[in-house]
Amino acid sequence: MVFGVLAGIIFLIRNTNIIYVLLYVFYGVHSVAAFKKRFFEIIKPANSLPIFFAGMVTILPQLIYWKKVTGQFLFVSYQGTGLFDWFRPHIFNVLFSVRKGALFWCPLLIFAIWGIWIQNEKLVKIRTASIIFFLLNLYIISSWYCWPYGGSLGQRPFIDSYGLLAVYLANFLEMFFSKTKCRKYHIAVQIAAGLLLFVLIVWNLCITWGYWVHLIPYDEATLDTLRQFIIHLRGLL
Repeated sequence: MVFGVLAGIIFLIRNTNIIYVLLYVFYGVHSVAAFKKRFFEIIKPANSLPIFFAGMVTILPQLIYWKKVTGQFLFVSYQGTGLFDWFRPHIFNVLFSVRKGALFWCPLLIFAIWGIWIQNEKLVKIRTASIIFFLLNLYIISSWYCWPYGGSLGQRPFIDSYGLLAVYLANFLEMFFSKTKCRKYHIAVQIAAGLLLFVLIVWNLCITWGYWVHLIPYDEATLDTLRQFIIHLRGLL
């Protein structure tokens, strides 16, 4: 029932975030056999019915409101648009473009994504679920008709997954700052990793400030935008 309520709240906040339920569905799954066992465990009436009814009770007030105001139980506010283009996702632009690339404007995410692929017995039960979630989330975000997503610094749809990615950023840091996993040259590796992370954090703080004072535009950023911003920073120093 708790999971059903949480799933309902997630759906209400951002409908596409319902894919977060995959973390529950694939929890502990590491093989086809394990998935079958997990799937049949979830669909047992003793488990599935409380989830379903708790979820429905959670979203019911919103459905009733939509029905009363619009005449539809599910109302899409983006009228007159193509919404999703499932066959032409803008994956490269979403990740790497100067205009709104998630990894371009927040390079720390590179290490968080790297952390997903690093084996860790503490995270083994959610690793498969996390990989499936990340790939599907990337596909959904990239398939939206307006891949820049309006005014923001970088790709704002990824913010909803920062909580999960933070866990894997910690996993990455543990690998680089653990003497047992970096036996040879571990001190040099730790210093280099620490310096790089420090520089990236400072950089993100700088561009966030630049965005708020309008030195970086809310959209249509270019390499020249970045060059002008760096010149401005140098002038301040």
